[in-house]
Amino acid sequence: MHRRLVWSVAAILVCVSCTPHAQAFGQQSRPVLTLPTDTRHALAAALHELVEALPKDTVPACLTLPGPAPAYWYSPEPQLLEELRTPAHRVVVPAQCPQTYDVMASVYIDNHNPVRPPGYIDPHNVDVDKYELVGADSVSVVVTAHQGTLKRHYSCSAHRDQHQAWRARCRYLGMSMA
Repeated sequence: MHRRLVWSVAAILVCVSCTPHAQAFGQQSRPVLTLPTDTRHALAAALHELVEALPKDTVPACLTLPGPAPAYWYSPEPQLLEELRTPAHRVVVPAQCPQTYDVMASVYIDNHNPVRPPGYIDPHNVDVDKYELVGADSVSVVVTAHQGTLKRHYSCSAHRDQHQAWRARCRYLGMSMA
């Protein structure tokens, strides 16, 4: 009896955590991470390169940044989003991210599996796993970009050139499924 109750609770938690309502609630509660100007410019250069490297489709890229306690995961500040404007993808905060239909577990809402609209493409979730300033003129960034269950892993770097402009490049490391 006790074992059945534990499995029932676990199944409910897994199912509830996958619903768009639970996802939106968690995303809306993320605070905004304000970065020092040089850090923001360096990160913007590296992430701009990454956003340009994402598969060519018209869906948004939803950006999440790591940060200090108490939140650990943050939404980007408006200035960073402005610097990440690109024709390739619109970069948005997690709370503005559209629904993802492609998940590993079946999700039932009101006893029905959500149906993907015809032609719908899942958004790109861009999670900065780690960024580190190296001196005053370079940054190293580790990023996971996932779309549905497919994850793409990147290592990006940016440095200032002789004219003080930030130059970046990203290296594709491989993919995984989740």
